[in-house]
Amino acid sequence: MLEEHIKQELKKAGLRANKTLGQHFLISEEMRDAVVEVSGVKSDGTVLEVGPGIGFLTEELLRKVKHVYAIELSDDLYGFLSKKYNNNAKLTLIHEDILKLHIDTLFRDQKKEPIVHDLNRSIGSYHVVSNIPYYLTGKLIPYFLENTLKPRSLTLMVQKEVAMRLTEVEGKSSIPSIAAQFFAEVSYCFDVSREHFFPVPAVDSAVIHMEIKSAVPDVDQKLFFSILRGVFAGKRKQLRNSVAALFHMEKEAARAWLESIGINPGTRPERLTLDDFVTLTYNAATMNVR
Repeated sequence: MLEEHIKQELKKAGLRANKTLGQHFLISEEMRDAVVEVSGVKSDGTVLEVGPGIGFLTEELLRKVKHVYAIELSDDLYGFLSKKYNNNAKLTLIHEDILKLHIDTLFRDQKKEPIVHDLNRSIGSYHVVSNIPYYLTGKLIPYFLENTLKPRSLTLMVQKEVAMRLTEVEGKSSIPSIAAQFFAEVSYCFDVSREHFFPVPAVDSAVIHMEIKSAVPDVDQKLFFSILRGVFAGKRKQLRNSVAALFHMEKEAARAWLESIGINPGTRPERLTLDDFVTLTYNAATMNVR
């Protein structure tokens, strides 16, 4: 049985899951193979994997692609992986905190595709495929989406609640979902039961896929994200009230302005789309309403 095999492998190496680092090892070959499948990576592709753990997903990636860069923070797991893959020329194992890694330096020889309207950022030819440690999710996705050298795509196993929020499965937008849509096409792929992990976590997971856009909305990004945060600061308020507070306007003036740009003043922030926020930003900039 695969679970027993992994337990024995961990025991033999003197390893145990570090809950502080959110370590829950995937133990389902079916789920692992499905992750690689939805990632769409090709045999000549390059993959960056964050938190390879004991190399369960890494193993399948190495079978499928040209090269894997695996970033592992844990001293124990890095030592374990170094021994396990000592002679594998297809793997570059890096002992580092991913948030401190300079991606543009790591992949400086890759072909780059400039992104239209995106502050001199580019898309590299690498893909990110990872079962992300839970504690890292909130920082890791913005790290890649806002990087100077973005991946071509991200396929990530995250907490189900996070996946639902990012992909608006329940029809409600949020700061993370709108921010992700600004930079990428985001899709919810499939659920992963907590029973497919060892040790069993307290929550279920899901897989999401993001394809990085080659062009982003042509608006002032600093203003866009300022408006996004400001509007959601009053997410239970009607939009006219949030806009009035954000731009120091009278509520009646905010109502009239929103109507003039085609947005319902009575709507709630969670009902707004990416296009709505682009419209808000464009008109706020051109009318000097900030």
